[in-house]
Amino acid sequence: MKKLLVVLMLLVVLCLASNSFALDLNPPDWRGQLATTLTIWEFLTPDINPVPDIQINPFGFADTTVYPAHPWEEIWGGMDGVWPLSGALEVKIPNNPVENELKLIQIQLTWSSEYPVPTQPVVMIDATRVNGQAVPQDDINLIGQQIIQLDPTYEPGASEFWYHTTYLFEIVPNPLFENIYISGSIMVDEVVIDTICIPEPATLALLSLGTVVFLRKKRFA
Repeated sequence: MKKLLVVLMLLVVLCLASNSFALDLNPPDWRGQLATTLTIWEFLTPDINPVPDIQINPFGFADTTVYPAHPWEEIWGGMDGVWPLSGALEVKIPNNPVENELKLIQIQLTWSSEYPVPTQPVVMIDATRVNGQAVPQDDINLIGQQIIQLDPTYEPGASEFWYHTTYLFEIVPNPLFENIYISGSIMVDEVVIDTICIPEPATLALLSLGTVVFLRKKRFA
């Protein structure tokens, strides 16, 4: 009963957020279910340790650091709040402390290249198991990727378009926490990270409460 109340509270929060956040173009089927997390950064302030705009994580709080090459841009390419990366964005997300069969991590990145020729972002993950040992890179796999071309930036000397890339990673079994690194000569507008720890098949039925999808459209210049 307690777990059900927690899930219902999460669903209410997600519904209230439905009209507030955008470029969440690929919300995963598991969002809002048990053992899931959701974190969204809009980067609307120049804080290099930005607090997520939305964070739903029963296991703790995400720790975020931006290592930019240039100062934060209040408006760039028609977007509000953009980091000229050329360094890295590092996110540490705590997980379920109980080791489950696997962990799925979906990352949605809204970005543009700093230069006319698009430079692809680099996304890497390292993680630590529940027993304190580092997860071998062979156990951290990119199992899906999709890129969508968005509207033009109209920025001279930069890439012509904004892009939205979705990455899906799998870690077997789930770690205690993972560090996510996003780097490259890119302008970062928004990051959305969903995760789920998938338990034994016998308890997988607990994840059948449905999903919540929310989408906001961001205005381009």
